Amino acid sequence: MFFAMIALQQIWFNFATGLAIRSWFNFATAFFHGIDCKIVGAAVVLVLKETDILKGKRTSFEKSACAIARSVGEIGDWWSLLIVRNAFYGTRRFSDFQKRLGLAKNILAARLKKLVDEKILEMIPASDGSAYQEYVLTEKGRDLHVIIVALWQWGEKHTFEPGELKASMVDSKRHEVLLPVVLKAADGRELDGYGFEWQRYEGTQ
Repeated sequence: MFFAMIALQQIWFNFATGLAIRSWFNFATAFFHGIDCKIVGAAVVLVLKETDILKGKRTSFEKSACAIARSVGEIGDWWSLLIVRNAFYGTRRFSDFQKRLGLAKNILAARLKKLVDEKILEMIPASDGSAYQEYVLTEKGRDLHVIIVALWQWGEKHTFEPGELKASMVDSKRHEVLLPVVLKAADGRELDGYGFEWQRYEGTQ
């Protein structure tokens, strides 16, 4: 009887352990992009696959469960962010973007096309009635204002030497320097870099 109980306990342990490993295996396979998961005994081994990431090529984050990855896929390169920044400044025409950014025409055209395709910018007839077209921010593009301001404020704090000349971002009505962008909890508490976490919803990958 004693040995039978031990055997049953061992079977249950193996079954429960197997479920736990299988659950982690399924999660890891879905969560880690470009990583393969293999079960070896009671361990889950993560194996890097020869993907576009390892080859140094671009990969698509269109189906990623991470909102940051999807956002980077749309506006992640520096020229796209600087184009959006200049669009907030009021730059509208291709020639003005090129002059202010010092960007080659082919690269600028490709970035503008992508931003239009992603519905961050839209093309409208020129405001002066000429034959030109202008690029303006869509609602989706204007929603980037918090990111632009937060990135500006982070850059002011961390990328300038003491005493180095820099510009500031101000309220367009009162011309007062903007307060720092902060993250707040639902009850109004300000959260620092350790005060939040990601929650994965059931069914996401």
